[in-house]
Amino acid sequence: GFCLIFYGWFIVIGHMATHFFIAYAFIYGMSAFIGPITDHMGWSHAEFSFATSLHVFVGSLSAPLIGILVDKYGPRKIVLVGALATALGMIIISSMNTLTVFYFGFFVLTVGTTATVGIPFVTAVANWFKQLRGRAMGVMFAGPTIAGPLIPLLVWIIDQIGWRKTIAYGSFLSLVVNVPAGIIVRHRPE
Repeated sequence: GFCLIFYGWFIVIGHMATHFFIAYAFIYGMSAFIGPITDHMGWSHAEFSFATSLHVFVGSLSAPLIGILVDKYGPRKIVLVGALATALGMIIISSMNTLTVFYFGFFVLTVGTTATVGIPFVTAVANWFKQLRGRAMGVMFAGPTIAGPLIPLLVWIIDQIGWRKTIAYGSFLSLVVNVPAGIIVRHRPE
């Protein structure tokens, strides 16, 4: 059918939404969760913060594998599997009772977010945009910029319903955001 908006922009907006969610929940959002989780679980900030180090380490190690998988299977399948892993990691974290399970949940979450944000969409957008590629990439990566100022809202939600429910409900919201983004992404124009 005929559409006035170039399809590549839908892919850009899909990544922007996904990246917004991931940044809101687990990049900037970690600062909102550290107090409630460490207080409840009796952990030190160092024990909690190791999850952030794990996130960076596992993300860095899994990124090349994600790139290979995107080349082999295309971005859609990788993003959809990543969306499921992200939600699963959040469910594990929301229901955990030990530090080991927390780290395992973060491991699963990190593999999911690495498969959902960045590489699959960069590949697709580079294929879709021969002109305005820089602009498309700029818009695509604007999600975290929007997320940062909204952290007080996340703190308020945690105060209202608790950190476990916030993360559990967030797992559902991650599917609401990430699955449509995965359905939208196309490797290249047909």
